Amino acid sequence: MRHDIIEINHKIGDALKDVVDFANRNTGERDLVLLVFSHYDNEHGDSHAAVADLLKTMGISFIDWGECYAELPHMTLDAALKRSQLPGGGHVLATLGCTVENYEHDITCTWSPLNSNYCTDNSYTLLWNYIKKVSVTPPQGESFV
Repeated sequence: MRHDIIEINHKIGDALKDVVDFANRNTGERDLVLLVFSHYDNEHGDSHAAVADLLKTMGISFIDWGECYAELPHMTLDAALKRSQLPGGGHVLATLGCTVENYEHDITCTWSPLNSNYCTDNSYTLLWNYIKKVSVTPPQGESFV
C-alpha cells in the first residue's frame, strides 16, 4: 500500500484482515467500520478491480462507483448495518470511488525523510479555517461519502 509518495510496508489484504478482526471484536448494536477507497495506482494493472476482488474474497460488502448515486444518498445506518454484516458478527462496508473530495491546494506541509514534518504557522491557520468552513457546509451535488 501507499499514501502519496509514502510506501506503507503492509499488504492491503493484511490490513483488511486487521479491520475485519477489529469489527468482529467490536460488535455493538450500531458499530460500523466504513472503508473509503478513493485513489488507485494502476501502474501494475487495474488496482480498482483488484481491490474489488479482494473485498469479495474477504466477504466485505462494498458499493462500487456505479452504484454510488443509487445507494448512498438514501442509505440509512440500519441499511448499512444489514448490508455490512460479517460472519463473525461485526460490520464493515466499503465504498469504491464514491468520494467527493474537498482538496485545498493552499493547505500544504512538506515531508521528507530528513525533515519529517514541516508546516508553517500559516498552514495550520489555513487548515483550521478550512475545517470550520466545511464542517458547517452541506455537501455540494450528490450525497457521497
